[in-house]
Amino acid sequence: MMTKEYFEEYAENLGQSLRSVDSIMKFTKNTALIGQYTEKVVMEFIEKSILPLKLCTGGIISPESFQKDKLPQLDIIIYSSNPLPPIFKIYDFALVPKNSVFSIIEIKKTDYDKGLDDLKKKLTKLNKIKPSHCGKPLGIICVVEKNKPSGENKLT
Repeated sequence: MMTKEYFEEYAENLGQSLRSVDSIMKFTKNTALIGQYTEKVVMEFIEKSILPLKLCTGGIISPESFQKDKLPQLDIIIYSSNPLPPIFKIYDFALVPKNSVFSIIEIKKTDYDKGLDDLKKKLTKLNKIKPSHCGKPLGIICVVEKNKPSGENKLT
């Protein structure tokens, strides 16, 4: 029984920073600020689990996209500096070479009207630009309140 309690306590403390997402809404209703903070909290949480890999926000570059495409902005890119390091890296922003990417994650603060549909569309697009060696892009929706069972919200 001690093992179960140990892992429950461990998980509780590992995820402690995620609770602060609720608290920021006491200070602001600005969804852009709340969303940006949520992304940073999730990034910090993931960063603890992926070492020695790194993460950033930004875009994925490749010879195929060079001077051709409008690069999509990605919430989280998990990468290694091997075989190629990112360029234009500053703080947590970078353009990462496609061959160095391990995963792509899209974050949504809530399931607003069409949140799941928007997320599905974006993940489908990202699936086309991801490197062949990494799995499907992951979508994370941080839901603060339980949804009422109206049947209209897909998270219900």
